[in-house]
Amino acid sequence: MTVDQAVEKGFTALSSGRPDEALQAIALIKHDEHPRASLLSGHAHKALGNHGEAEAAYRLLVGGADRKHVATGWWSLAGLKTAQFSAADGARLDALLADSEEEDGYLGLLHLARAEIWHQAGLPDMAFSHLKAGNDLVSASRPF
Repeated sequence: MTVDQAVEKGFTALSSGRPDEALQAIALIKHDEHPRASLLSGHAHKALGNHGEAEAAYRLLVGGADRKHVATGWWSLAGLKTAQFSAADGARLDALLADSEEEDGYLGLLHLARAEIWHQAGLPDMAFSHLKAGNDLVSASRPF
């Protein structure tokens, strides 16, 4: 079975409510080399309530080079609601936001993650501006 097939098998298992099976499907895959496996691992661990493992998997994504996976990783971290963000995390997100040349849903995900960091810092006005920007970008790229 190829890496892509194993990851697809894992996502199918996860979407069917079988996170343990999803993790088994990708057990032999190097997550630092295959971002979708890391994303699946994070989602499966989150479903199982293993937030530490989920955070570790998502942090692999945010350290990567692929813009889409980086944005998805930050958004997934923020969605955990248990990840504690540092000032360095905020600075990294600010740099990604400033350097982004595309105004798309992935930029929206970065804004939504930045909103969570501001929220954790107790700065709701700063959080709201990023929340609005993120929601506007995501809804424009995926209209409901």
